[in-house]
Amino acid sequence: MNYFRANLANVSPGTNIGGVVDADYIPYTFSPRSLSALQTAVYNLLFPSSNRDVILKYTDSYTILLHSFGLDEVFTLHDPTITYQITDLNKFGNADVNLRSIYTSTLDTYSINNFMQVQPANRYTEMYYRSTPKLQRLAGLVSAYMVGLS
Repeated sequence: MNYFRANLANVSPGTNIGGVVDADYIPYTFSPRSLSALQTAVYNLLFPSSNRDVILKYTDSYTILLHSFGLDEVFTLHDPTITYQITDLNKFGNADVNLRSIYTSTLDTYSINNFMQVQPANRYTEMYYRSTPKLQRLAGLVSAYMVGLS
């Protein structure tokens, strides 16, 4: 889960407290990656704040969102050796952001449409294009974004 969260949030680790991950489960070895212009546009829509704490709250919400739609395999895209228990999701108690503002203002925007058009067809792009519930479409978008990073 740590690498999924680190790659999605794309923030530097916090203060080293003597472990392999910081208090927000970001590995100390993680360095934020450079994003393409399309990836940056999607990232800025998924994370409407540059505040690290707010970004991590959105990351928690997206983690729970993907799990709720049965997309747990996205968690292992960056490291297939990752294992976790469903109870690990209880650690993400910061998921107190309302995703409604994201899916009402983000889906079907020019930036998202450009990004999705260049993604390989897979179950996540299908979920984005063919789902009616906006939360399910958002889950497809986040998953396609993560596939694009892997």
